[in-house]
Amino acid sequence: MNRREKILIIIKEALPALLKIQDISDSETKGCFYPNIKTDADYCNARWQEGVLTIAWALKNNLIKNRAEAINRINSGINFLFKLQNKNGSFPEYTKKDVSFAASAFISLALAKTFNILYESGEENAISKEWMEGLKKCLMWLKKEDEIVYYNQESAAGAALILADRFFQEENFKHYGEEKIEKVIEKQKGYYPEKKGFDLGYSSLTLEHLGFIYLEGHMQETIIKSAEKYNEFILSNDVTKLKNTRNTKWAILDGFEIFSNKTRNGKEALKKILGFDINLDHLEDNLNLCTDLYRLCFAYEHVTLMPDYNIKLKRFNPKDYKGRNIKLLNPFRRIGLHRIRRFLTMTKVF
Repeated sequence: MNRREKILIIIKEALPALLKIQDISDSETKGCFYPNIKTDADYCNARWQEGVLTIAWALKNNLIKNRAEAINRINSGINFLFKLQNKNGSFPEYTKKDVSFAASAFISLALAKTFNILYESGEENAISKEWMEGLKKCLMWLKKEDEIVYYNQESAAGAALILADRFFQEENFKHYGEEKIEKVIEKQKGYYPEKKGFDLGYSSLTLEHLGFIYLEGHMQETIIKSAEKYNEFILSNDVTKLKNTRNTKWAILDGFEIFSNKTRNGKEALKKILGFDINLDHLEDNLNLCTDLYRLCFAYEHVTLMPDYNIKLKRFNPKDYKGRNIKLLNPFRRIGLHRIRRFLTMTKVF
């Protein structure tokens, strides 16, 4: 069994679990994904709605046989998402009044890719005017904001702006997206920094975002040079023994698959990652079904089987999501933690 077949097995096992946690009842929360319905009934995190991208991908790849059901789930998921949107265009993450850069960046990127898939699948009529207005509103907010501590979030925002530009060319979102990606690459030290240091999980997530942009035909020369620098860092360091600044115990596979046959030492970097005894599917709990299952879907899509390096994937067995909100931060979330981090960084407190 080759690597691609093994990844598909995990996707097929995880997809029903994702569908199971989406509310499909005729209620106010229709379309919401609940990683833990017992504890999350009072509030819904905008990032959970990234689950619609996995459904769209599964629809395109014929993993959901009932096309009408899939479209209905995507429709209700996105409709519910826009009920959560703040007046300024941003989205909340941990409280109803959150102004979250992370949620806004990742949900915008997921929407841009979902809309692209719907167009490719001949389902462009499913994309409503209200959705486009909501996405545009969020992108208008993102282009003016920056995350200078957690660079994976800045790369997600840059990718969202670039990929969504095809829908809003008059706004020149591509320009603002490229500015963000240039900031990320300028800060590169071989790895892409997180909290001023190295973190394998989140730096590999940044690599995936660069891969998305590269595959769309943007900033290709710049991105190839950056990816090659990252390959060199991975190959010249025992990265499993380096301290992860955000304590991750996983890596996102997709970026390594994308660049494996496009960069110098790409295959060697991929082989090294595949040999690590770490989590490469990143589906530890039900929350990850919403925010990370589609990353495995794209890794499946981008696999290169020359040579067919093996992959260590565990059987799909996620735990219930318990929640990670640090409630002491809730008053600051209304301002936007990215703004506070920026202030502390600029004043050299952080």
